[in-house]
Amino acid sequence: MKTRIRLLPVFFGILGTLCAAGSVTAVLRSIDKPPLLVEAPDSASDCAQRLMQSICQGNYVETSKLLLGQPDLELNRAPQDPVGVLLWDAYTASCSYTLEGSLYATETGLAQNVRFEALDLEAVLESMNVLAKDIFTAGIESAEDTSAIYDKDGNYREDFINDTLLAAARQALQEHSHTVETELTLQLSRQDGQWLVIADQALLRVICGGIAG
Repeated sequence: MKTRIRLLPVFFGILGTLCAAGSVTAVLRSIDKPPLLVEAPDSASDCAQRLMQSICQGNYVETSKLLLGQPDLELNRAPQDPVGVLLWDAYTASCSYTLEGSLYATETGLAQNVRFEALDLEAVLESMNVLAKDIFTAGIESAEDTSAIYDKDGNYREDFINDTLLAAARQALQEHSHTVETELTLQLSRQDGQWLVIADQALLRVICGGIAG
């Protein structure tokens, strides 16, 4: 207690220095940091949520409606062939996402960071291409009846080719079932009273199954 009078001025001097240093640090850390919103618009947050849900569900009609300009994604019809159905179902079933943090303001509107995870479909297709050749050759060599391989004109039967591709797709999915993560930044812009997402290359890649264009 005898040293209290002497220590108090020193203590408050140190405290003042720390506060000043803390203020400088806070300023430095705020440089290039996107401004936070006091209150994020529910409609903007809902748009981001709905877009990611529609992608994970493979609902590209809804996806297009939530993109600025409503582009024709050419994916508004589900694949009809067995191989396409198998691959696309595997991809959409593997999709998941997490909204990272809250919406924040940008020069053009708002943005939402998203972590997206899905099957590495590109790796599956690369493997399928290799496997199909091996399965195709093995099928020809093991066939007891050439009519199961060739049609009357001497061409490969369509069902033989399709069966080969389907077998290759199934094997490729078994061998390459791992997923990959993608960091997305959804840029939202308000148009005619509605929040829409501006599609960039990263988002379009995710929509297309993660396949490079």
